[in-house]
Amino acid sequence: MQLAGDLWPSVAYNRRAHADLEFSMSYRHYRLPRTIALLFSLFWCFVPQAFASETQFAIEPRVEDGGINLHQWHLGRHPILNLNGQWRYNSKGKITPENIASVNALRDIPDLWGVPQSADERWVYSNVGHAGYALTLREIPASPLALHLNRSCSSADIQLVDSRGEWRSLGTVGQPGKSDVDTIPHVRPVIVNLPAGLTGEATLVINVSNFHLRDGGICDRIELGVPSALKTAELQTTSTTMMTLGILIGVALYSLGLSIQNPIESSSKW
Repeated sequence: MQLAGDLWPSVAYNRRAHADLEFSMSYRHYRLPRTIALLFSLFWCFVPQAFASETQFAIEPRVEDGGINLHQWHLGRHPILNLNGQWRYNSKGKITPENIASVNALRDIPDLWGVPQSADERWVYSNVGHAGYALTLREIPASPLALHLNRSCSSADIQLVDSRGEWRSLGTVGQPGKSDVDTIPHVRPVIVNLPAGLTGEATLVINVSNFHLRDGGICDRIELGVPSALKTAELQTTSTTMMTLGILIGVALYSLGLSIQNPIESSSKW
């Protein structure tokens, strides 16, 4: 049996250990905020001003309400800018100098005419004719730029209205016309250059004509960017597609060869 005198050293030791533990925990709680504050101060003291100036351009601009502000577009960080979003839309025909000011309806791109985008619209099996899309570019950077239409359903006419109100033709997708006789559809990607020295504000106008496909419209993404970056991205996409097709054709030929050589046991060689 242990006496009270024998228990006293263990009790004193436990009290001392408990006190040390409380001190250690309180010190840790006190030291952690100081460490965080010190690291935060060192970060702001030693970060270069050049890096700080780059962060204000790190936000990629977005298309909203028929326009996009390119003031914060940093070409080094985002050489290709996606222009999908709400464009001004004229469902009754092409956008012209006479009616561009009155076109206020909005429609999301990518867009197919027969596919409804709101509860008020209904599905249309076949939709042919003309329609126009317009997007206002604000604070355009003073750098060479190009426009990439990945896939336009049927044919389209691409124009630009500069800050002086002058209309410039940038190019065509296929051959737009007034009927199926003089219209030539084209669905492959197209890259067109914007005029040199373009600054300030301008409006992109894309008039689509469809008389051959079930649905007209702009059925894939539209991009604005540095011409070399757009061409490189398009080449990479084409190379990836061709490589995938080559692999599939090779697998098909290999399977056909096995079937010809051993029509019964060809499945066991996979």
